[in-house]
Amino acid sequence: MSRVAPVFSRLVLVLQGVVLTLIASRMLFDPIGAAAKDQIGLGSPLAIVVAQIGFGAFPLAAALFVVFCALSVPRLRTGLAFVLIFDLTALIVRALGVLREGGLADNRGPFIGEALFAVLAIGASVWMSRASRPRVTAS
Repeated sequence: MSRVAPVFSRLVLVLQGVVLTLIASRMLFDPIGAAAKDQIGLGSPLAIVVAQIGFGAFPLAAALFVVFCALSVPRLRTGLAFVLIFDLTALIVRALGVLREGGLADNRGPFIGEALFAVLAIGASVWMSRASRPRVTAS
């Protein structure tokens, strides 16, 4: 089972990287359409570029980081910690926003995704910790 822990951790990181890349690509390739989907208006070239940076470049950078971490066993825990911090932060900010502004139904999907990746990152981190402990055998 200790050999499977890094594979599972890599899978979590690569899946998070894919999701973040998909999120980023919407805003990078069609910023006006992506913003309009969420009823956000981008009324100037500056607004479009700011949206591409904030909603495109940052998720893409995060995706690149977690995939980079997936390439090496020593970096797996760093990547998992990043995913956990990233998703829990998004989850908390989303929850506070929903409490203040409403819109739970519109945020249900992202809530589920952020919670799922946080749980997967916790599970992979625990598994990696247990897999790296020295085995004690009875004589």
